[in-house]
Amino acid sequence: MKGILLLTIGPIPLPIPIQVEANTDVDFNPTWVITPFPLYDGKSGMFEDTELIHTNSFIHLFWGLIPVSEGDSAWHTGEMPYTCTEEEVTVPAGTFDVFYITGDLAGDNYHDYYRTWYSPEMGNTVKQSINIDSSERETTYYALDFELKSTTYES
Repeated sequence: MKGILLLTIGPIPLPIPIQVEANTDVDFNPTWVITPFPLYDGKSGMFEDTELIHTNSFIHLFWGLIPVSEGDSAWHTGEMPYTCTEEEVTVPAGTFDVFYITGDLAGDNYHDYYRTWYSPEMGNTVKQSINIDSSERETTYYALDFELKSTTYES
């Protein structure tokens, strides 16, 4: 990501433009599978333990002159049981018949979950929610939520 960040400081009414650059390369080993094809109603199984490794992760300001953050990190997803059911979901783009894949892994200090609504008609995910907690810090480490807002697809 490269762009201009508009910084405001307290009561100063004018934002200050600051050049920012951020990059994160991500490797999964093995591939992080969260849609376990083939899908069918009543399917259940186990998502594999996947190691996520961030490499070359940084945030810099002013064309790289001021580093804000740099480093690597890694975590494991852990094996997670999942189930798949046929359902209907409504998102801003419409109502779809979907396969709802859900998996949960909870411990004393964390609750990781995957929620995927996959539409065979669209051939894609129309809604998804993923949460990975950090058990050491009791905070969310990674979160992703999205839904299909619009489409040009016609059946």
